[in-house]
Amino acid sequence: MKRFQNATVLIAGMWTIGLTLGVGCSQGPEGPQSVELRTVAAAHSTAEHSTIVSTWQLTPEEIRAFVDVVQRLPGKQVPEFVGADLPRLTSSRGLEAAIQEYRHAIRLGVSPGHQSEMWAKNPALQVAFQEMGISPMAFADLMVRISCAWSSWKIQGELSVSQVRQQLDQHIARLAASLEQSAPPDLQDQLESLELLVGRSELLGLLEQVPRESIKAVASARDELRPIMPSDDQTRQLAEDLKTQARILRVGY
Repeated sequence: MKRFQNATVLIAGMWTIGLTLGVGCSQGPEGPQSVELRTVAAAHSTAEHSTIVSTWQLTPEEIRAFVDVVQRLPGKQVPEFVGADLPRLTSSRGLEAAIQEYRHAIRLGVSPGHQSEMWAKNPALQVAFQEMGISPMAFADLMVRISCAWSSWKIQGELSVSQVRQQLDQHIARLAASLEQSAPPDLQDQLESLELLVGRSELLGLLEQVPRESIKAVASARDELRPIMPSDDQTRQLAEDLKTQARILRVGY
């Protein structure tokens, strides 16, 4: 778990907020935004969205509903992000396939399906979902979208997400090819570095997919979202880490 969070340092920060109101049970009380959002939530709660991150555009109504519902969750906090266990890169043989498996595991870890499964182990959270008529899967879907949009908004002025991701992927391909040709004495250290690079690449891939309209939406709602979002220090550190990585790649590390 710790290794997952280290390899995807930004993702854990992004996952501090989010929800979409779902079709849910009909017995719970209606929240002020629940009725108008349920059609949208149903569209987001497909089987497809159980394993991928949705790129649907955020609306001001969804953000307002999110803020309202968070106030009614246990501790008035969003559910804790629970990363998935990742496979290790342990050999220089078959490295390309192993990297693809590693990428898939990271995506699974931030998927709405994985998070809703983890939340099912929290009785208090399940009761809160039921009382408000909220679908955990739809909640998780919006949680990812708001989190990614917030991180994108905070980072977009610091560096070119697309450019750095492309540099990372090129470096990953070169390093993997080199390790497959000849395993160095420090192979395990190199493989751990490769895991970190792949994690950052996947993170930037998420941010790259965020619609501009979603970034504008969270920026407009920043005063409401700021108390429950990652601190500016966290996002600033993330941006610094990524800029440092970009500088290293430019000089051909």
